[in-house]
Amino acid sequence: MGSSGGSQGTGSRVLPGKKMPGNMGGQQVTVQNVQVLKVDAEKGIIVLKGCVSGPKGCVVKLQDAIKKPWPNVPTVPVMEEVVAKVEEVAT
Repeated sequence: MGSSGGSQGTGSRVLPGKKMPGNMGGQQVTVQNVQVLKVDAEKGIIVLKGCVSGPKGCVVKLQDAIKKPWPNVPTVPVMEEVVAKVEEVAT
């Protein structure tokens, strides 16, 4: 016979508090890896490389990066250096 109608309390509607997709807004968001390309102080314009969330005309707070930069990765040793160290250990 199939469905003959919804139940009394929950028929044909979405319950309040139901988790659904979508942006609710009104929350502070921190965006990383945004680079400042150009600053025009006369016009009050800052050109950024990357995504900035929020609608047009909203207030955006900029600050320096908190995270430390990547450490310098040592270069791969040349074969001659490896052979020299092996010879030192062998003698």
